[in-house]
Amino acid sequence: MEKLRAYFKMISLKNFLYPGIFFSYAIGVGVLFFFAAHALTAEVNKAFVPQGEGAGFSFNMEEYNRVALKLNIPLHTEKEEIQKTENTNGTPTTTPAPLTETEPTPALEKNLLSIAIYNGSGKTGAAAQAKQHLITEGFTVLATGNNPATLDSVIKIKERSRDYLPLLEKSLNSIKISPLHETLDEANEFDAIIIIGKDTLTQE
Repeated sequence: MEKLRAYFKMISLKNFLYPGIFFSYAIGVGVLFFFAAHALTAEVNKAFVPQGEGAGFSFNMEEYNRVALKLNIPLHTEKEEIQKTENTNGTPTTTPAPLTETEPTPALEKNLLSIAIYNGSGKTGAAAQAKQHLITEGFTVLATGNNPATLDSVIKIKERSRDYLPLLEKSLNSIKISPLHETLDEANEFDAIIIIGKDTLTQE
């Protein structure tokens, strides 16, 4: 008992001063941290607005930027960079379609177009001359012959072969034949029929 009394007499308030200060400081810091974290969480939560029960949240840009200014963190100014809704409600998100290269249109094979040429100009050899020219250009001419006299030159071509018309017309223009266009019956044995008219004589 005497030893215990002697021990307490040796203890003074100075022995508790520094531990007490440290302990009080630690408690103060802890309390401040708790309230600061609570306040920060509340501010951040304001940026997320509930859309209803089970519907997720939407992102409030104004609230986010206000909190970001307080915390000195980067602001978001482009709406495209913000995902406005969480995908919990099954709403599909829009994504840009991938770029696809357009395949070039394959070149037409002139030799696949079957052609007949008839001379209605009255000039001997006009059909044969046109035949030779078109063969040189790569076309296939299967028949030539005479036609009753006609004023205008005409290209009659099937609808399914109409893509060949500009090529055929360009080739005829180079030998001074400027034909009109007509649609040829699909049942005809040829894909195109060229009738050379008297108008070619005036262009010589």
